[in-house]
Amino acid sequence: DALPIYGAFYYDVAPGEYQVETSTEVTRSLTLKLEKGDVRYVRLNVSMGFMVAHIYPELVDADVGSKEILDCKYSGMNK
Repeated sequence: DALPIYGAFYYDVAPGEYQVETSTEVTRSLTLKLEKGDVRYVRLNVSMGFMVAHIYPELVDADVGSKEILDCKYSGMNK
């Protein structure tokens, strides 16, 4: 059996307050504040809903996120 392939992407943004939002049957959101030089990791978790899966964002500690991202394939746009 093959292991699942996880994807990751990133955004370089100016300091400020941001909201990460996902939507299926329900909308889930996470608000976070970035200071200059901050690196934040947001994991998108999946749980079963009534008809479709629910995807919800979770802010994870930098030490956890920096390790988990090593197992991911870049899924963002080429620049």
